[in-house]
Amino acid sequence: MPDSSQVAIRKIATRKITVHQTTIRQATTDDLAQIVLFTHAIHIQEDDKSIPPHKNFLTNLEKWLLLELKNPLSLLLIAEIKNKSVGFISGSTVINDNGFLENPMKGIINLIWVEKEYRRKNIAQQLLINMEVCFKENSIALIEVSYTSKNMLAKKFWCSMDYDSYSITARKKLITKL
Repeated sequence: MPDSSQVAIRKIATRKITVHQTTIRQATTDDLAQIVLFTHAIHIQEDDKSIPPHKNFLTNLEKWLLLELKNPLSLLLIAEIKNKSVGFISGSTVINDNGFLENPMKGIINLIWVEKEYRRKNIAQQLLINMEVCFKENSIALIEVSYTSKNMLAKKFWCSMDYDSYSITARKKLITKL
């Protein structure tokens, strides 16, 4: 059974918020097919072909997203305009209670996507702000996000939202053919 802080993340997110014709609401399993499409679009945009995807990529993606929708430590929000899903954000909480930090909880932004024709309408900002509110109201003081180094659009967006770069992930391919 989840503790009250895990349940609170869900309760906070049940509010429906509408700003400038954009409604932000918590995703449900009814949104799964659309979230899979959005997430696949992220994969296509970010894929540099350096690591081949699994042959069952889409099936595995759907299974993972369904688990995320049901996970009390995860939260997925949908942006809608006139009842059409135009974007989403996925976040989760991580507890790293190794005794090194005063507050061992942190938020992770796993995914964010807005369809191309709806960009530059502050939808990504609205999604992020709503996720930040949910984290903050649950005493989560730190949020992390990762994006590929070649994604200049992401870099510009995260910088505009006051996210600072603190670490770099380096990758070396040891086996070229499996």
